[in-house]
Amino acid sequence: MGALPGRARPFIEIRGSIFSMMKRSFSAALLCSLLLTISLDGFSQNQQLSPTETVRLFYKTMRDRKFKEAFAMSIYKPAVEGLSAKELDDLRPDFEKMAAAIPEQMDLSGETISGDLATVFVKVKETPDTAEKSEPISLIQNNGVWIVGDRENEAIVKKAGKNFFFAVAHAADRLYTGQPGAGGGTV
Repeated sequence: MGALPGRARPFIEIRGSIFSMMKRSFSAALLCSLLLTISLDGFSQNQQLSPTETVRLFYKTMRDRKFKEAFAMSIYKPAVEGLSAKELDDLRPDFEKMAAAIPEQMDLSGETISGDLATVFVKVKETPDTAEKSEPISLIQNNGVWIVGDRENEAIVKKAGKNFFFAVAHAADRLYTGQPGAGGGTV
């Protein structure tokens, strides 16, 4: 093959330099993206919520009707992460009832931490006529993150997976209607 005509040589040189610039730009963008991801990951790990902050955010997210996000902060994450939009809609009435039971103002009165277990104390008043009492909320730490719930129930939820809430609703229906087999066994 002979030499390229004089007019083609500048085009090839320009094209080559454009590809070279694109490679450098792509490499720089990739490097920046990688550094940003690492720094954000480090930032989020340094900004872990305390058990009290976790409980406050969990209940606020439930009251805001952001059910999937709220349950992701709890042992119920495996029960919601695989649900389709239709399944979430099917469960919404039950979730709405849960959210309605959460008071707007909650007095979180303290916490205790022992290793990867924590308890946050919430002052609740069941009715306007009853005295305020302190209720414990259990939390566990998974991969450095506090989540609402305990290990025993976490195992039950993990075993049932996305069927957990449907099984609980079915068992509650059976119990309410007095059908045999309600409440027996595990979910």
